[in-house]
Amino acid sequence: MDRTLYLCGGCFWGIEHLMEGMAGVTSTVVGYANGDRPEDAVYERVCAGGTGFRECVSCTFRGGGDVARSLLFSFFSVIDPTARNRQGNDVGEQYQAGVFWEPGDGATEREVLAVAGAVARRHPGFAVELGPVESFYPAEGYHQRYLYRNPGGYCHMAPGLIRALQDGTVDPAEGYRLP
Repeated sequence: MDRTLYLCGGCFWGIEHLMEGMAGVTSTVVGYANGDRPEDAVYERVCAGGTGFRECVSCTFRGGGDVARSLLFSFFSVIDPTARNRQGNDVGEQYQAGVFWEPGDGATEREVLAVAGAVARRHPGFAVELGPVESFYPAEGYHQRYLYRNPGGYCHMAPGLIRALQDGTVDPAEGYRLP
């Protein structure tokens, strides 16, 4: 059965690029999550601020808790979990980090809360939003798979770390203990 995580970690291009290469991921879509009004789910409006939307990646995956944990620990490896309304050089409410799940998906919720709890114990000031997704609207077509089409495009994440997480050279869960 496929499950979906909604991952907000700064510019959505890098998170999408990371997740597309991860084991178990069946699809990704960049978009805007949890804003106030559907008509504001447009790049220019989201970037102007005041919409409540976060740049987000809908990440659909197949597998159990081990796949979910791997995706979540990889996500937390490339963001600053203590930052509010920013990641790297990206500043604004649309860049607030968050992890969301489908309402009623108790299995994914438990995995998110367990991994986020382990990360929060290591990072005082943990500021990542957590909860069921309230809304998600796909971004404009030119944002989809942006870094594949523009390999030299901006990304606040280190390309070497992305590759190491994708190929398993780095264990993103190393040093964390789950309850």
